Amino acid sequence: MSRRAKKKAGSGKDRPEGATLSARSAVERPNGAISRPPVGWPDRWTVPGICILLAAMVWVVFGQTMGFGFVDFDDNSYIYDNPVVQKGLTFLGIAWAFTHVWASN
Repeated sequence: MSRRAKKKAGSGKDRPEGATLSARSAVERPNGAISRPPVGWPDRWTVPGICILLAAMVWVVFGQTMGFGFVDFDDNSYIYDNPVVQKGLTFLGIAWAFTHVWASN
């Protein structure tokens, strides 16, 4: 079926007065145009509910790490004994990190 035929079939000129394009409720605007609700999530609580569910799942998996101690196997050599890192986050420090070897890495 061509685009023109599809457009003509869906134009609604052959529908009776007051019929809508879908089962959803339509709203008639003052200029006579019919406005349908947007297609998408049907319930306004669906997206926040999914976000809360994902946050709860992350908490269940990673929340147990709150009780773990700090592991400092290599912090002394990578952070405290490194003069470039001690200067702070700079463009030269970032370039140095990608071009030099420190503490065998």
